Amino acid sequence: MALEAAEEAGLSWGFRIMQASPSNPPEHLLPDFLAQKLPTHPYINGCSYGPWPKLLPLYTGDYLKYWAEMLALLGDRFDADPLLEYGDVSGYGLWGEGHHGCEVRPGVYEDLVLDSPERTEEVIGTLIRGHRAAFPHTPAVVNLVMAEHEPVRRAIREGCWVRRDSYYRWFEAHHAEAGLLRRGDAAMIFETVMPGMDLEDAQDPAFRHTSLELPRRMCEYGANYGIVGFNPLDTLYAAHVMPQLFDAFREKVGYRLRPSIVWKVERPDGRQSLALGMVNDGCANPPGNLLFSVRCGDRECTVSESGARFAGRMVPVEIPLPEGAGDRADLSLRLDIQGKVRPVTFAAEDGSGSAPYVLHIQLSH
Repeated sequence: MALEAAEEAGLSWGFRIMQASPSNPPEHLLPDFLAQKLPTHPYINGCSYGPWPKLLPLYTGDYLKYWAEMLALLGDRFDADPLLEYGDVSGYGLWGEGHHGCEVRPGVYEDLVLDSPERTEEVIGTLIRGHRAAFPHTPAVVNLVMAEHEPVRRAIREGCWVRRDSYYRWFEAHHAEAGLLRRGDAAMIFETVMPGMDLEDAQDPAFRHTSLELPRRMCEYGANYGIVGFNPLDTLYAAHVMPQLFDAFREKVGYRLRPSIVWKVERPDGRQSLALGMVNDGCANPPGNLLFSVRCGDRECTVSESGARFAGRMVPVEIPLPEGAGDRADLSLRLDIQGKVRPVTFAAEDGSGSAPYVLHIQLSH
Protein backbone atom coordinates (compact mmCIF):
# COMPACT_ATOMS: atom_id res chain seq x y z
CA MET A 1 0.00 0.00 0.00
CA ALA A 2 2.81 2.42 0.82
CA LEU A 3 4.59 1.80 -2.47
CA GLU A 4 1.38 2.21 -4.44
CA ALA A 5 0.67 5.49 -2.66
CA ALA A 6 4.21 6.75 -3.32
CA GLU A 7 4.00 5.87 -7.00
CA GLU A 8 0.59 7.51 -7.37
CA ALA A 9 1.88 10.70 -5.70
CA GLY A 10 5.19 10.65 -7.59
CA LEU A 11 7.15 10.46 -4.34
CA SER A 12 10.31 8.51 -3.62
CA TRP A 13 10.58 6.09 -0.71
CA GLY A 14 13.15 4.43 1.52
CA PHE A 15 13.15 1.48 3.89
CA ARG A 16 14.61 -0.13 6.97
CA ILE A 17 14.01 -3.74 8.02
CA MET A 18 13.58 -4.30 11.76
CA GLN A 19 14.62 -7.75 12.90
CA ALA A 20 13.89 -6.92 16.56
CA SER A 21 11.62 -4.16 17.80
CA PRO A 22 10.40 -3.59 21.37
CA SER A 23 7.72 -1.34 19.90
CA ASN A 24 5.96 -4.15 18.01
CA PRO A 25 3.31 -6.34 19.69
CA PRO A 26 4.60 -9.77 18.52
CA GLU A 27 7.04 -11.78 20.60
CA HIS A 28 9.54 -11.69 17.75
CA LEU A 29 9.74 -10.46 14.17
CA LEU A 30 11.18 -13.59 12.58
CA PRO A 31 9.25 -15.10 9.66
CA ASP A 32 7.41 -18.24 10.69
CA PHE A 33 9.61 -20.62 8.71
CA LEU A 34 12.70 -19.36 10.59
CA ALA A 35 11.23 -19.05 14.06
CA GLN A 36 12.34 -22.52 15.14
CA LYS A 37 15.61 -22.52 13.18
CA LEU A 38 17.42 -19.51 14.66
CA PRO A 39 18.50 -19.17 18.30
CA THR A 40 17.22 -16.09 20.15
CA HIS A 41 17.86 -14.22 23.39
CA PRO A 42 15.08 -12.81 25.60
CA TYR A 43 15.06 -9.11 26.33
CA ILE A 44 12.90 -6.60 28.17
CA ASN A 45 12.33 -2.97 27.30
CA GLY A 46 10.35 -0.11 28.78
CA CYS A 47 7.77 0.01 25.98
CA SER A 48 4.12 -0.73 26.75
CA TYR A 49 3.58 -3.49 24.19
CA GLY A 50 3.52 -7.14 25.33
CA PRO A 51 4.14 -9.99 25.47
CA TRP A 52 7.28 -9.99 27.61
CA PRO A 53 10.01 -10.91 27.24
CA LYS A 54 10.62 -10.40 23.54
CA LEU A 55 13.18 -12.37 21.50
CA LEU A 56 16.28 -11.02 19.76
CA PRO A 57 17.69 -13.29 17.02
CA LEU A 58 21.37 -14.02 17.59
CA TYR A 59 23.89 -13.19 14.87
CA THR A 60 24.82 -16.73 13.92
CA GLY A 61 26.13 -17.85 10.55
CA ASP A 62 22.63 -19.08 9.65
CA TYR A 63 21.09 -15.75 10.61
CA LEU A 64 23.54 -13.87 8.38
CA LYS A 65 22.93 -16.34 5.54
CA TYR A 66 19.14 -15.91 5.63
CA TRP A 67 19.49 -12.15 5.98
CA ALA A 68 21.70 -12.02 2.88
CA GLU A 69 19.17 -14.13 0.93
CA MET A 70 16.38 -11.75 1.91
CA LEU A 71 18.43 -8.72 0.82
CA ALA A 72 19.28 -10.36 -2.50
CA LEU A 73 15.59 -11.04 -3.20
CA LEU A 74 14.64 -7.49 -2.25
CA GLY A 75 17.45 -6.07 -4.35
CA ASP A 76 16.38 -8.09 -7.39
CA ARG A 77 12.89 -6.68 -7.03
CA PHE A 78 13.48 -3.07 -5.98
CA ASP A 79 17.07 -1.90 -6.59
CA ALA A 80 16.25 -0.66 -10.11
CA ASP A 81 13.08 1.13 -8.96
CA PRO A 82 13.70 4.83 -9.76
CA LEU A 83 11.48 5.81 -6.80
CA LEU A 84 13.61 3.89 -4.27
CA GLU A 85 15.69 6.70 -2.74
CA TYR A 86 17.74 4.82 -0.12
CA GLY A 87 17.86 1.74 2.09
CA ASP A 88 19.07 1.53 5.68
CA VAL A 89 21.75 -1.00 6.52
CA SER A 90 19.95 -2.93 9.24
CA GLY A 91 19.81 -6.37 10.82
CA TYR A 92 21.78 -5.48 13.95
CA GLY A 93 20.38 -4.24 17.26
CA LEU A 94 16.93 -3.15 18.30
CA TRP A 95 14.79 -1.48 15.64
CA GLY A 96 17.43 -2.60 13.14
CA GLU A 97 19.56 0.44 13.99
CA GLY A 98 22.20 -0.85 16.37
CA HIS A 99 20.68 -0.14 19.80
CA HIS A 100 21.25 -2.75 22.51
CA GLY A 101 20.28 -1.07 25.76
CA CYS A 102 17.19 -2.66 27.31
CA GLU A 103 15.35 -1.45 30.38
CA VAL A 104 15.01 -4.36 32.80
CA ARG A 105 13.19 -2.25 35.40
CA PRO A 106 12.76 1.52 35.63
CA GLY A 107 16.11 3.20 35.16
CA VAL A 108 18.08 -0.09 35.05
CA TYR A 109 19.47 -1.20 31.68
CA GLU A 110 21.21 -4.30 30.46
CA ASP A 111 23.43 -4.47 27.40
CA LEU A 112 22.45 -7.03 24.78
CA VAL A 113 25.82 -7.07 23.00
CA LEU A 114 26.29 -10.81 23.38
CA ASP A 115 29.30 -11.35 21.10
CA SER A 116 32.97 -10.52 21.48
CA PRO A 117 34.13 -7.16 20.07
CA GLU A 118 35.87 -8.99 17.24
CA ARG A 119 32.77 -10.99 16.34
CA THR A 120 30.62 -7.84 16.54
CA GLU A 121 32.88 -6.07 14.04
CA GLU A 122 32.69 -9.12 11.75
CA VAL A 123 28.89 -9.25 11.92
CA ILE A 124 28.45 -5.54 11.20
CA GLY A 125 30.92 -5.68 8.31
CA THR A 126 29.06 -8.68 6.83
CA LEU A 127 25.71 -6.88 7.06
CA ILE A 128 27.09 -3.77 5.36
CA ARG A 129 28.72 -5.75 2.54
CA GLY A 130 25.58 -7.83 1.98
CA HIS A 131 23.36 -4.76 1.81
CA ARG A 132 25.58 -2.88 -0.63
CA ALA A 133 25.94 -5.95 -2.84
CA ALA A 134 22.15 -6.39 -3.01
CA PHE A 135 21.51 -2.69 -3.75
CA PRO A 136 24.34 -1.41 -6.00
CA HIS A 137 22.14 1.36 -7.45
CA THR A 138 20.57 2.55 -4.20
CA PRO A 139 22.38 4.57 -1.51
CA ALA A 140 23.04 2.64 1.68
CA VAL A 141 22.39 4.43 4.99
CA VAL A 142 24.27 3.64 8.22
CA ASN A 143 23.04 4.68 11.65
CA LEU A 144 25.46 6.90 13.53
CA VAL A 145 24.83 5.05 16.80
CA MET A 146 27.07 2.36 15.27
CA ALA A 147 29.88 4.76 14.32
CA GLU A 148 32.06 3.33 17.09
CA HIS A 149 32.58 0.28 14.85
CA GLU A 150 35.26 0.43 12.17
CA PRO A 151 33.12 -1.15 9.39
CA VAL A 152 30.62 1.69 9.85
CA ARG A 153 33.31 4.39 9.89
CA ARG A 154 34.81 2.86 6.75
CA ALA A 155 31.39 2.80 5.05
CA ILE A 156 30.97 6.51 5.84
CA ARG A 157 34.39 7.28 4.37
CA GLU A 158 33.38 5.35 1.26
CA GLY A 159 30.29 7.50 0.76
CA CYS A 160 27.46 5.79 2.65
CA TRP A 161 24.65 8.07 3.75
CA VAL A 162 24.04 8.54 7.49
CA ARG A 163 21.03 8.62 9.81
CA ARG A 164 20.56 9.62 13.44
CA ASP A 165 17.85 10.34 15.96
CA SER A 166 17.43 13.91 17.13
CA TYR A 167 19.56 15.68 19.72
CA TYR A 168 19.00 13.76 22.92
CA ARG A 169 20.91 12.21 25.78
CA TRP A 170 22.30 9.24 23.83
CA PHE A 171 23.43 11.27 20.81
CA GLU A 172 27.12 11.46 21.67
CA ALA A 173 29.49 14.08 20.31
CA HIS A 174 31.51 11.51 18.36
CA HIS A 175 28.29 10.31 16.68
CA ALA A 176 27.60 13.87 15.56
CA GLU A 177 31.18 14.29 14.36
CA ALA A 178 31.04 11.08 12.30
CA GLY A 179 27.96 12.42 10.53
CA LEU A 180 29.53 15.81 9.88
CA LEU A 181 32.61 14.14 8.40
CA ARG A 182 30.58 12.19 5.85
CA ARG A 183 31.58 12.59 2.23
CA GLY A 184 30.37 15.75 0.52
CA ASP A 185 28.03 13.84 -1.82
CA ALA A 186 26.45 11.77 0.98
CA ALA A 187 23.10 12.67 2.53
CA MET A 188 22.06 13.03 6.17
CA ILE A 189 18.67 11.74 7.39
CA PHE A 190 17.70 13.34 10.72
CA GLU A 191 14.96 11.98 12.98
CA THR A 192 12.57 13.13 14.45
CA VAL A 193 10.19 15.86 15.59
CA MET A 194 7.23 14.47 17.57
CA PRO A 195 4.30 16.88 17.40
CA GLY A 196 1.85 17.16 20.27
CA MET A 197 3.58 14.87 22.78
CA ASP A 198 2.86 15.76 26.40
CA LEU A 199 6.33 16.69 27.62
CA GLU A 200 5.52 15.84 31.25
CA ASP A 201 4.75 12.25 30.26
CA ALA A 202 7.64 11.81 27.83
CA GLN A 203 10.39 9.47 28.99
CA ASP A 204 12.98 11.84 27.56
CA PRO A 205 11.54 15.27 26.65
CA ALA A 206 14.74 16.20 24.81
CA PHE A 207 14.14 13.35 22.36
CA ARG A 208 10.54 13.41 21.14
CA HIS A 209 9.48 16.99 21.60
CA THR A 210 7.60 19.73 19.82
CA SER A 211 10.30 22.41 19.88
CA LEU A 212 9.73 24.72 16.94
CA GLU A 213 13.49 25.27 16.84
CA LEU A 214 14.36 21.60 16.30
CA PRO A 215 13.83 21.58 12.51
CA ARG A 216 16.11 24.63 12.29
CA ARG A 217 18.79 22.84 14.34
CA MET A 218 18.52 19.86 12.01
CA CYS A 219 19.06 22.16 9.03
CA GLU A 220 22.05 23.78 10.72
CA TYR A 221 23.55 20.30 11.04
CA GLY A 222 23.15 19.86 7.29
CA ALA A 223 20.15 17.55 6.93
CA ASN A 224 19.03 16.39 3.49
CA TYR A 225 15.91 14.90 5.05
CA GLY A 226 14.05 15.89 8.22
CA ILE A 227 11.27 13.80 9.72
CA VAL A 228 8.17 15.00 11.57
CA GLY A 229 6.42 12.15 13.37
CA PHE A 230 6.88 8.40 13.26
CA ASN A 231 3.77 7.69 11.20
CA PRO A 232 1.38 9.47 8.80
CA LEU A 233 -1.06 10.39 11.58
CA ASP A 234 1.70 12.27 13.45
CA THR A 235 2.64 14.13 10.30
CA LEU A 236 -0.93 15.03 9.37
CA TYR A 237 -1.59 16.18 12.94
CA ALA A 238 1.45 18.47 12.77
CA ALA A 239 0.46 19.84 9.38
CA HIS A 240 -2.95 20.89 10.70
CA VAL A 241 -2.17 21.90 14.29
CA MET A 242 1.49 23.01 14.19
CA PRO A 243 2.24 23.93 10.57
CA GLN A 244 5.10 26.17 11.68
CA LEU A 245 7.09 22.98 12.48
CA PHE A 246 7.62 22.66 8.73
CA ASP A 247 8.79 26.24 8.08
CA ALA A 248 12.51 25.57 8.44
CA PHE A 249 12.25 22.42 6.33
CA ARG A 250 10.43 24.34 3.60
CA GLU A 251 13.10 27.02 3.61
CA LYS A 252 16.36 25.12 4.09
CA VAL A 253 16.30 21.32 4.29
CA GLY A 254 18.25 19.55 1.54
CA TYR A 255 19.65 21.44 -1.44
CA ARG A 256 18.11 24.48 -3.21
CA LEU A 257 20.02 25.28 -6.40
CA ARG A 258 19.61 28.41 -8.52
CA PRO A 259 21.75 30.41 -10.90
CA SER A 260 22.54 33.71 -9.19
CA ILE A 261 23.92 35.09 -12.46
CA VAL A 262 23.98 33.80 -16.04
CA TRP A 263 26.12 35.08 -18.89
CA LYS A 264 27.19 34.05 -22.36
CA VAL A 265 30.89 33.50 -23.06
CA GLU A 266 32.20 34.17 -26.59
CA ARG A 267 35.68 33.10 -27.70
CA PRO A 268 37.76 34.39 -30.65
CA ASP A 269 37.44 31.04 -32.45
CA GLY A 270 33.66 31.37 -32.47
CA ARG A 271 32.92 28.89 -29.69
CA GLN A 272 30.25 29.94 -27.23
CA SER A 273 29.21 28.70 -23.81
CA LEU A 274 26.71 29.47 -21.10
CA ALA A 275 28.25 30.37 -17.72
CA LEU A 276 26.28 29.93 -14.51
CA GLY A 277 27.06 31.25 -11.07
CA MET A 278 25.24 28.54 -9.11
CA VAL A 279 24.16 29.11 -5.51
CA ASN A 280 22.81 26.55 -3.04
CA ASP A 281 20.23 28.12 -0.72
CA GLY A 282 19.70 24.81 1.07
CA CYS A 283 21.59 23.44 4.06
CA ALA A 284 23.06 20.31 2.41
CA ASN A 285 24.87 19.27 -0.74
CA PRO A 286 23.13 17.39 -3.54
CA PRO A 287 23.83 13.69 -2.85
CA GLY A 288 25.19 12.67 -6.25
CA ASN A 289 26.34 14.10 -9.57
CA LEU A 290 24.53 17.05 -11.13
CA LEU A 291 23.88 17.00 -14.86
CA PHE A 292 23.47 20.52 -16.30
CA SER A 293 21.93 20.53 -19.77
CA VAL A 294 21.45 23.34 -22.28
CA ARG A 295 19.09 22.77 -25.20
CA CYS A 296 18.98 25.06 -28.22
CA GLY A 297 16.39 23.87 -30.70
CA ASP A 298 16.99 20.16 -31.23
CA ARG A 299 20.60 20.21 -29.98
CA GLU A 300 21.72 19.69 -26.42
CA CYS A 301 24.97 19.88 -24.45
CA THR A 302 25.43 18.42 -20.95
CA VAL A 303 28.14 18.71 -18.30
CA SER A 304 28.48 16.75 -15.06
CA GLU A 305 29.47 18.26 -11.71
CA SER A 306 29.91 16.58 -8.33
CA GLY A 307 27.22 17.57 -5.85
CA ALA A 308 29.95 17.86 -3.20
CA ARG A 309 31.07 21.15 -4.78
CA PHE A 310 27.82 22.97 -4.09
CA ALA A 311 28.23 24.24 -0.56
CA GLY A 312 28.91 27.73 0.71
CA ARG A 313 30.19 30.05 -1.98
CA MET A 314 28.97 30.47 -5.53
CA VAL A 315 30.07 27.67 -7.85
CA PRO A 316 30.82 28.50 -11.49
CA VAL A 317 29.53 26.05 -14.08
CA GLU A 318 30.23 26.44 -17.80
CA ILE A 319 28.24 24.56 -20.45
CA PRO A 320 29.19 24.61 -24.15
CA LEU A 321 26.44 25.97 -26.36
CA PRO A 322 25.49 23.80 -29.33
CA GLU A 323 26.70 24.97 -32.72
CA GLY A 324 24.29 27.39 -34.29
CA ALA A 325 22.63 28.29 -31.01
CA GLY A 326 19.97 30.91 -31.52
CA ASP A 327 18.89 33.61 -29.11
CA ARG A 328 17.34 31.29 -26.49
CA ALA A 329 18.53 28.33 -24.45
CA ASP A 330 16.59 26.02 -22.16
CA LEU A 331 18.51 25.12 -19.00
CA SER A 332 17.61 21.95 -17.09
CA LEU A 333 19.15 20.01 -14.23
CA ARG A 334 19.17 16.34 -13.21
CA LEU A 335 20.64 14.48 -10.26
CA ASP A 336 22.40 11.15 -10.76
CA ILE A 337 22.46 9.06 -7.56
CA GLN A 338 24.32 5.81 -8.22
CA GLY A 339 22.87 5.51 -11.72
CA LYS A 340 19.32 6.62 -10.89
CA VAL A 341 18.70 9.93 -12.65
CA ARG A 342 15.83 12.25 -11.81
CA PRO A 343 14.96 15.82 -12.76
CA VAL A 344 15.61 18.64 -10.31
CA THR A 345 13.67 21.86 -9.91
CA PHE A 346 15.50 25.17 -9.64
CA ALA A 347 15.04 27.27 -6.50
CA ALA A 348 14.05 30.15 -8.76
CA GLU A 349 10.96 32.17 -9.55
CA ASP A 350 9.75 32.18 -13.15
CA GLY A 351 6.26 33.54 -12.59
CA SER A 352 4.56 30.13 -12.65
CA GLY A 353 4.09 29.98 -8.88
CA SER A 354 6.12 26.78 -8.50
CA ALA A 355 9.77 25.82 -8.74
CA PRO A 356 10.57 25.29 -12.44
CA TYR A 357 12.27 22.29 -14.01
CA VAL A 358 13.43 24.40 -16.96
CA LEU A 359 14.77 27.95 -17.07
CA HIS A 360 14.48 29.79 -20.37
CA ILE A 361 17.64 31.84 -20.95
CA GLN A 362 17.77 34.76 -23.37
CA LEU A 363 21.09 34.63 -25.23
CA SER A 364 20.86 37.74 -27.39
CA HIS A 365 22.69 40.90 -26.31
